[in-house]
Amino acid sequence: MRKVLSKTLHGREIIYLYLNTGVKLIILYQVRKMEEEFRRRIVVDQKIMVGKPVIKGTRIPVDAIIRRMAEGMTIKEILEDYPNLTKEDIRAALEYCAYVISGEEIIPLII
Repeated sequence: MRKVLSKTLHGREIIYLYLNTGVKLIILYQVRKMEEEFRRRIVVDQKIMVGKPVIKGTRIPVDAIIRRMAEGMTIKEILEDYPNLTKEDIRAALEYCAYVISGEEIIPLII
């Protein structure tokens, strides 16, 4: 007999699968909910920058914005370097990075 239960915890759907052998498997699925603002501002298209995520309407990759922030640049300085960006574009780039990282699953291998 197989029994499946599901619940959501911290934005992740947890599926419990009970097998007739008494073994309980726990399967985690990331519930992918992108913010509306983020979806409207970040584009991934193979025809633009070979599919790198970019700010919509530009050829400015998300990683270029994040790299500059990591180097210590302020939002004001980034906007001066990229006058066609807005604060909302930079916020969307940060949300995109958080979204990508939150979807990572680290599974230890036992050898």
